[in-house]
Amino acid sequence: MKKLIFISGSGKSGSTLLDIIIGSQLNSFSIGELHNLFRPGLIENEYCTCGKIVNDCELWNEVIKRWRQNSLMNQKDYYKYQQFFRTNKNYKSLLRELKNPSDLFLTYLKDTKLLYNIISEVSKCDVLIDSSKSITRALILNKIYSEDKLVIIHLLNKFSRVLNSNKKVVEKDLKIGREKSTNKKGLEYVFYFLPRWLIPNLILYFQLRSQRKVIVFEEYIFNPNKVLEKIYNNSFTQMNEYIPKHLMAGNHMRMKKSIKIDKEILNKPLTNLNFVDRIIGKIVDSIFYKFLK
Repeated sequence: MKKLIFISGSGKSGSTLLDIIIGSQLNSFSIGELHNLFRPGLIENEYCTCGKIVNDCELWNEVIKRWRQNSLMNQKDYYKYQQFFRTNKNYKSLLRELKNPSDLFLTYLKDTKLLYNIISEVSKCDVLIDSSKSITRALILNKIYSEDKLVIIHLLNKFSRVLNSNKKVVEKDLKIGREKSTNKKGLEYVFYFLPRWLIPNLILYFQLRSQRKVIVFEEYIFNPNKVLEKIYNNSFTQMNEYIPKHLMAGNHMRMKKSIKIDKEILNKPLTNLNFVDRIIGKIVDSIFYKFLK
């Protein structure tokens, strides 16, 4: 593997689509949300974009088999350790490990690097794109890889737009890529979700400021080729249509056979927000969104 592109930021920011756009390039492979690979039930029940259950997909089946054969940790322990560092309450523990790594943490780093290397070998691609978004994963990958091998993308989307997506009511349907159902959410959800949008973005801004490449949602929707130029310099192919291949977890749009960018999405009304939601959203965006850019 020559390069790992990690898309970080808050959930529902448009990372799956960005993953597919970047992965459309030659010798590039869109992983999807890799931190979900060993989630209980995923490899048995959820679908790869090829249309098969992840565990039945030839590519992911081979990746999992090789990783199990060569990893130092077993799958169950690796997943538990990974989940421990995904939660905000263990953030300080992660910072301690990053500064003075224990033997167990070093083993976890080796197995994580091994997983990416195996994906690169099986997919026959030198550039991997992981849209897991987790800020703690971004910090871990920054420990594993040197600057010339890791690109951390800070995907920034307005709080109001992301809140609107999170308040959408949907039914779980694994076959079309919806991994869980959501219920109607009231005003209290705004204050529940605010730190989940704000904290990852602030950590990216302050802790990974020199390493991150900021991509604003409007920027890649309006002109995806400009984003590709920022990532691949001048070595990229312009495209109008994007075909997902083997994304594992992410937004349900990954299950479409082909994707065209709808620029009108930028003008769509925030129908899931009430009047108070919109006022709060405007305040947050006017203060923090502009600052984070």
